[in-house]
Amino acid sequence: MTTLCFVRHGESRANVDKVFTGQTDVPLSDRGMRQAEELKERLLSLRPDAFFSSDLLRAVQTVTPAAEALGLAVRPEKDLREIDGGQWEGKPFGTIARAYPEDYARWTENIGLARCTGGESLEEVQTRGLAAVLRIAQENDGKTVVLATHAAMIRALTWRLPRTSAFRNAAHPLCSQRLFKRSTL
Repeated sequence: MTTLCFVRHGESRANVDKVFTGQTDVPLSDRGMRQAEELKERLLSLRPDAFFSSDLLRAVQTVTPAAEALGLAVRPEKDLREIDGGQWEGKPFGTIARAYPEDYARWTENIGLARCTGGESLEEVQTRGLAAVLRIAQENDGKTVVLATHAAMIRALTWRLPRTSAFRNAAHPLCSQRLFKRSTL
């Protein structure tokens, strides 16, 4: 049975500034780097065989300490990226609400039917993410795999992947982890 551990990246400066980051490539903040170090011990306890990550720096940085401790590489996977925020990227949430009131209202009221103005819908995120996750699970049959990704991707995937008794949230709102078994996919 394959175990998949999804990890949301640690805190970035954009999280602190309440900016919609989307696929903009930003590093972890100092706090985010500390979160990655704290996460390392939890991930090592899972004895992962492989690490995959969105190719965005904040996700890669989150799992690098654990991967390095095990002598493993973090394999970048573009299809695990955050939602394409289109015209929202790099803008504070308040600015988005004023500039795109209908789209932003849909985002806050029913994210499942929302689309970032000029960007992706959560359904599109789910389609690309699920294809990548199923491929990774198949290629790593019987192994424990860590997948570092983003909030919208995890939301989109958890609508599709049933939770097992191994479902867990870590202590940090950022840097959280969720476990799934392949037999439930």
